[in-house]
Amino acid sequence: MSGTSQSLNHTQSRYPSAQNVQSPATPGSTESTGNVVADTFHMLINFFTADPNKQKVLASTQDHLDIYDIRDDLVLLKNGDVALVIETTAVNFQLLSAYEQDIKINAFKDLINSLTYEVQIVIHTEPIDMRRYLNYLEENYHALTNPHLKKQMRIYIDFVKDLVVQNNILQKRFFVVIPHRSGILTAEQLNPFQKAIDVILGRKRFTELKDADKIIEKANIALIPKRDALMKLLAAMGIGSKQLTTQELINLFYSYYNPVSNF
Repeated sequence: MSGTSQSLNHTQSRYPSAQNVQSPATPGSTESTGNVVADTFHMLINFFTADPNKQKVLASTQDHLDIYDIRDDLVLLKNGDVALVIETTAVNFQLLSAYEQDIKINAFKDLINSLTYEVQIVIHTEPIDMRRYLNYLEENYHALTNPHLKKQMRIYIDFVKDLVVQNNILQKRFFVVIPHRSGILTAEQLNPFQKAIDVILGRKRFTELKDADKIIEKANIALIPKRDALMKLLAAMGIGSKQLTTQELINLFYSYYNPVSNF
C-alpha cells in the first residue's frame, strides 16, 4: 500500500494541477491541443487519487435528455440550438379525387421549393387515454332516469371498454419543426475527450449554457419570420397550423417519455 501511495504521489508531482493550465488563446492551435490533453490527463489523475466516497454522483433525468429548457414557446437544446414546433391538421388524401390529389401534390411541391431554410416533418403516433371519455359516459349513465336509455348507454359503455381492451386506440399528430443553429460551443465540443471521460468514469454531467436568455432572444428574431411564411404556405394547401405554446411543448415531450395506456 505504501509503494502504491508513493507512486501516485510521484505521478502527481510530475504533472501540475489542472488549475495551473492556461486556457488556449487560439482554438485549434498546438498549444490548445496540448492543454486539452493535459486537462484530460489531470481529470484522470484526480479521479484515481480522490476519495472514492466523494465520487458518488446521483443520476438525473436531464442527463439523458437533449433538452436544456422550454421557454417562450421554444425548445432550447443543450448544444445551444433552438427549435420552434408547429402542429398541423391532416388531410385524408385517399378520399380526395384524382384532380384534388394533383392540386395537393403541386401545392406541396411549391411549398418545398419555396423553402430557403431547413425544416423537419414529424409524425407522432400515441395511444389515446380513454379513461376520461369512459368516466364521462359513466356520469351520463347515472344521470339518466329513463330505463331504456340507461340500458342502451350501458351497452355502449361495455362496447367501448371491449374495444379498448382488444385494440390499441391510437391517434396521429403532425408537426413541422423549424431549427435555429446558435453556433454555441459546449464544454464537450471544446474538449473532445470530455464525453469519453465521463462515460469511462461513470460520471453524469449537466451542460450549463451561458446567456440562455440571449440565445432565446436571437432565435426568436430569426424564427418568427420563418414561422409566419411557413404557416401561410400551409394555409394555401388547406392545412391549418399553430405554434405550440410552452405548456403544450411540455405536455408533448412528457407524452414522449411517459406513454399512457388505455387502462
